[in-house]
Amino acid sequence: MISDALAVGPDRTLIALLALLLDAAIGDPPGFYRWVPHPRHILDRLARQLERRLDRDFRSTRTRHVRGVMSIVAFGGCGAAVGWLIASAGLPFAWFVELIVLTMLLGQGALWRNARRAAAVIETGDQPAAAKLVGDFADGAVDQRDLHGLARWVVEHGAFAFVSSVVSIAFWYILLGLPGVLAMAAMRALRPSGPIPPGGSFGEAAARLDDALQFLPSIIAAGFIIVASVFAPAARPWRAVTTVFCTRHPSPIGGRPEAALAGALNLALGGPSRGHGATAWVGTGRAKVVPADIRRAAFILVVAHLLLVGVIAALTLAQRALI
Repeated sequence: MISDALAVGPDRTLIALLALLLDAAIGDPPGFYRWVPHPRHILDRLARQLERRLDRDFRSTRTRHVRGVMSIVAFGGCGAAVGWLIASAGLPFAWFVELIVLTMLLGQGALWRNARRAAAVIETGDQPAAAKLVGDFADGAVDQRDLHGLARWVVEHGAFAFVSSVVSIAFWYILLGLPGVLAMAAMRALRPSGPIPPGGSFGEAAARLDDALQFLPSIIAAGFIIVASVFAPAARPWRAVTTVFCTRHPSPIGGRPEAALAGALNLALGGPSRGHGATAWVGTGRAKVVPADIRRAAFILVVAHLLLVGVIAALTLAQRALI
């Protein structure tokens, strides 16, 4: 009976809970992705190949938009189909494959380790080494930033990743299962890495759709950060609340969680050095972020992650109580 139950597997909320705990425990294990391709990397490579074939400068803006929308439908449909095959194949222990894929899509555990490493290197005062380390997970050039700018970017990235790589993945998985999460990940891979140029681009539709899909998760993530700041020494929960509601931020995804962290830690984040060209500051505190602020932000994000785990565990227990 136990083996039969294991073969059938748990429900979505329990799988989401296990994936969050597994990601927190091992994250991206060193050397693992030398042998196993990461789903995000596969999607990114396929998206870039599709973009090179379909997005040509000589085509009209309308044609590029239409091709971008068609790519979302095709690429997202393929992601949903793969997720459906994994989740609905009816094979024994298929749920375990689903758990591994979901864990690989999450990214909070690796973020905590990267933040600690970045804080340690920035603390040495070695700007080139710090820029190289941060650049490894920044997906962009950061070599022109000073140490305070690098520290500021690490805090900002933590807030953004908490939405896009944790809350959003768990939220849409519980609602739509693995097909929905893989469709969203495939669509997100089509999103341009930088700002959308005037007049739009091939990836504009993907960017707009991604912003819409992250709207609710971004609010939820900001809420978790605000509550988590209550448990952080010297943090300012009420200021986190006012910063979220009183700040306009150019990023629809990371803006609210970033504002919550800025208010809680009395920092000013964002500024003119943002990769997407934004010039707005978020928060009215110190712009000179130091390694201690990175550690404080990481502590708040860890507590926020635990709160998310607690909520999903409560949902799992409530669901089982109703059966």
